[in-house]
Amino acid sequence: MAIRPKTQIGTIPCLCCGQTVPVKEAENGTINLSCQWCDFPAYAKKGTEAHRRILANVKRPEPVAAPVAAPAANTVPAPTPAPARKPSGLMF
Repeated sequence: MAIRPKTQIGTIPCLCCGQTVPVKEAENGTINLSCQWCDFPAYAKKGTEAHRRILANVKRPEPVAAPVAAPAANTVPAPTPAPARKPSGLMF
């Protein structure tokens, strides 16, 4: 049986101890919470009330904006450095 990868969709305070734990979602929509501190597991299938409540409390990461490249008009490439000189007077 192959293990299907889960994607992390955000974080939520643990339902038992309050520590921040990652929220992972499987391909079929099932949500998985597993606290590393108190070993509290929580699972919620898609379409259930538990699934809706967990998703309402998930803190999703901020999307990172792609850097905007400045137009490179009439730019001269940087010169390549000269190769290093070989030391002289060595036996090998």
